[in-house]
Amino acid sequence: AMLTARPWSDILRSKDDPARLRERGTAADKAQIRTYAAQYAKAIAVVLNHLPRPMLLLLKTNDCLRHADRQLGSPVNSFVLTLRHCVAAIRADEAEQRRQARARAGPVGGVLLALRGWLSDAWLAFEEGLLRLAAMWSGAAI
Repeated sequence: AMLTARPWSDILRSKDDPARLRERGTAADKAQIRTYAAQYAKAIAVVLNHLPRPMLLLLKTNDCLRHADRQLGSPVNSFVLTLRHCVAAIRADEAEQRRQARARAGPVGGVLLALRGWLSDAWLAFEEGLLRLAAMWSGAAI
C-alpha cells in the first residue's frame, strides 16, 4: 500500500481484478490510506530509513509525478518516463565504469570488458522492454 497508494485489500485482490489498482480517489480510499499511514507510521519510517537514498529519490519522484498526473489529468505514464531516464542513467554510469576498467585492463581484458558491456546493455534493454509491455498490457498510456 505504501508504494501503490492503494488500500491493501485492493492489492490483495489485484490478481483477480487488476483494475482495482487504478487510482479511484474516493473518500473511502483516502480515509483508509490515512488510517494505514497513522497506524503504521513507525514501521514505514523504519522501512524508509533502511532504503538506499537513490531508491528514496525514485519513490519520491514517482509520488510527485503521480500527483501531477492526477492534478493535470495527464494521460502520460510517468512510470515509463521515470524508467526511461533511470535506464539512461544506469547505462551512462556503467559505460563510465567500463571505460575506466578498460583503461586498466589492457588490450585483451578490454575486449572482454567491451563484450560484457554489450551483454549488459542488451539485458537492460530487454528488461526495459518487458516493463514497457507490462505497462501497455495494464492499459497505461506510454
